[in-house]
Amino acid sequence: MKDGKLSSIIFLTLRNNYMKNTIELIKLFETPFLYATYCSHKDKYIIGYGQDINVYNGLTWTIEKCEQDLKNQVNTIHKILKFNFEVFLNSNQISALASLIHDIEMETFLKSKIPYYIKDRNFVLVNNAFLMYNKNGRVVTSKKVARRKQEQLLFNSVD
Repeated sequence: MKDGKLSSIIFLTLRNNYMKNTIELIKLFETPFLYATYCSHKDKYIIGYGQDINVYNGLTWTIEKCEQDLKNQVNTIHKILKFNFEVFLNSNQISALASLIHDIEMETFLKSKIPYYIKDRNFVLVNNAFLMYNKNGRVVTSKKVARRKQEQLLFNSVD
C-alpha cells in the first residue's frame, strides 16, 4: 500500500473517532428538537441539535435530518480546529473543544482566550477555561457545569 493511501486511511480513522467522541458527548447533554423551537438567549428559532440557520416557526425535521445536521456541524468544527492551529491536538482534545464550540458557538470561541492558550501550548489554561462557559444566559446551571467537566475530562484524557 502506498504511503498516501495509508495516511488517508489513518486520517479517516482519526476523523471518525473525533466525530464519534464529539457526537456522543453532545448527545449526552442535548436532545434534538424535531420542531422549530424559540430560543430566548439566541433570540431566534432553533431545530435539531441547535441549528439556527434558515430556521423558522413551523419548520419540522426528522430525527435522521437532525443526526445528519449534527454530523455536518461537527465536521465543520473539526476542520476549523484542524486547520487553524499549528499545534498538535489529540483526538480527545479536538472532541472536547468541538463539543464546547458546538455549545457556545464558534464566534464566542474565537473571541475567547482559548485559541491563544492553544497556540501557546498552555493546556492547563485551556482546561481551566472550559468552566468559564457554565452559564445559560447569566445563570450558572448544573447541566452546563456537568458538561464542562465532561469536556475537561475528555480534553485531559489520553487517546
